[in-house]
Amino acid sequence: MSIKKLKGAIFDLDGVVTQTAATHFKAWKETFDAFLKENENKNKDADYSEFSKKDYLTYVDGKPRYQGVMSFLDSRQIELEYGDESDPAEAETICGIGNKKNLKFRQLVDDEG
Repeated sequence: MSIKKLKGAIFDLDGVVTQTAATHFKAWKETFDAFLKENENKNKDADYSEFSKKDYLTYVDGKPRYQGVMSFLDSRQIELEYGDESDPAEAETICGIGNKKNLKFRQLVDDEG
């Protein structure tokens, strides 16, 4: 197709054409709750209570994945290295947590549609 004939394009279908907010929340909750439980004794000043819908809406929703991780962890006074976008899901970095969430999201979509 010629660019001259192009009448429009949609670049971000997630949440616009498809209703995925509930699935994203579920993936974030599973990811953050596992991280919080595994790390609950590392910093006495940090808040390791479960990830909530309010946390999702306040710190994560509408932000790029790694910014959402940073925003949420900052809200709980939890510091991690940023890492690299190629970090595996097992890496305890901002990027690793974001990548783990992405894998969980894809698995939920595969399993639940």
